[in-house]
Amino acid sequence: MEKIKLKPCPFCSGDAEITPENLRDVLRIRVACKDCGADITVDSDLNRGSLESHVVNKWNKRAGDLGFCEWTAEWYNGDEYWKTSCKRDFVLEAGLPDENHYDFCPGCGKKIKVKGGD
Repeated sequence: MEKIKLKPCPFCSGDAEITPENLRDVLRIRVACKDCGADITVDSDLNRGSLESHVVNKWNKRAGDLGFCEWTAEWYNGDEYWKTSCKRDFVLEAGLPDENHYDFCPGCGKKIKVKGGD
């Protein structure tokens, strides 16, 4: 059987793993990030191969190539904040998003593309 390739976590870029669990009449497949614990779980009576493929496709879409969320450094009353293309603003204590371990936007899940900053 071909090894299933999981994309990184959409929230922290961490590695993910697949965990199957046999319940009474149902198979549960969970894909979870090893670092932050973000997960997706599906229960079904499908056979393991079909269900695993289904869950992996859902995880990979979630963490897939969604495009970019552009973050631009702005100033308001002397304080820096990050204006985003998804229309959500964020304040970081210091530094750029990647220096604060932000690879993906918490607002929309897209990969961050910095347009300004320190």
